[in-house]
Amino acid sequence: MSTIARSQTRPARALPDYLPARMINEFVYCPRLFYYEQVQGVFVESADTIEGSVQHRRVDKEGGAAPAPDAGSEEPVIARSITLSSEKHKVIAKLDLAEFTEGSVVPVDYKHGRPMSVQDGYEPWPADRVQLAVQALVLRANGYTCEEGIVFYAKSRQRVRVVFDDVVIGEAERAIEDAWRAAASDQLPPPLIDSPKCPGCSLVGICLPDETWNLQAQRLQSATRQLELFEVLPETVGGRCPHRWSRDYW
Repeated sequence: MSTIARSQTRPARALPDYLPARMINEFVYCPRLFYYEQVQGVFVESADTIEGSVQHRRVDKEGGAAPAPDAGSEEPVIARSITLSSEKHKVIAKLDLAEFTEGSVVPVDYKHGRPMSVQDGYEPWPADRVQLAVQALVLRANGYTCEEGIVFYAKSRQRVRVVFDDVVIGEAERAIEDAWRAAASDQLPPPLIDSPKCPGCSLVGICLPDETWNLQAQRLQSATRQLELFEVLPETVGGRCPHRWSRDYW
């Protein structure tokens, strides 16, 4: 390989062994936010992140060890702050709380906000649903039965149930694959467009979504004006081009 070729070859970026479930949450919420935090290591505290950290400190207390998947105890066992991983999906999850009963587990994930209002009641936000489903994948990978989970929204004190059917699990698996693909890419994902998520994001001053899209629009307009400077040849008539430099004038 020549010296020039070697100098232009960029070293491969080292990828983590596992992606945390909370980073899959970030990816579903905003791929660009995921890239800033997971790939570039950029993180800025906000009122929401601080409030969330305080909430998790209250939950992150020892509450018993997780029983083995084949444990036959009929009495529920509550475990807090347990960390498990999945080799198949290369993800790792720290469970806020999980209730174990005869090898079956119900994970409970604590969020500081409120659930999403829908016509029939309430649902978890898509990113929260995916994060909980990733926890289910991790639990299943470690031999547990996990058919449902709970997202607890602290602000409204509401528990929202999530059933881990094929649709929800498939959604989580696709999010994991897409997040790994983004983590391996050298391309920063584009910002969201006119999203209500952006004003409250702690990285909005770094991401600059409106400014980025405005700059892209200006470049597109400039390119369009450049093309308009070129003469457009009229359509041919009878198979002949009426331009003065056509073959009929040679």
